[in-house]
Amino acid sequence: MSTSSSRRLVANYMFYLAIMLAGGTGVLLRYLLTRLTVHLGWSALPFGTIIANLVGCFLIGYLSWVLVHRWPVSPETQVVLTTGFLGGFTTFSAFSLEALMMFEHGAEVKAFAYIALQVILGISMCLLGLMLAKHA
Repeated sequence: MSTSSSRRLVANYMFYLAIMLAGGTGVLLRYLLTRLTVHLGWSALPFGTIIANLVGCFLIGYLSWVLVHRWPVSPETQVVLTTGFLGGFTTFSAFSLEALMMFEHGAEVKAFAYIALQVILGISMCLLGLMLAKHA
């Protein structure tokens, strides 16, 4: 294997490791946020998931512009922050399961409110992040 091939291989592994570490950090923060909302007694809805998803939507909207136009970073760094960290921090699967459980427990109105809250506010937060990034 040539020296340049070896360097490329090491760089790829470092990139993958960075994505994994960023994802793990996002997962840990989401877990701690969920524990905090439970500790605070916020149990009417899964507020840990709601907050993580809305903050994540805002951040991905904000970062999608800032990391290209204001503080340009490499495409690899963008992937680490978005796919890695925000991918770990936000969760569509937990959101889906929580909504399904509400339906299964006969809480249809609560489930629809939860779905609407996540989708409408999620898109709104993403738009807000993008707009703030462009105009700040």
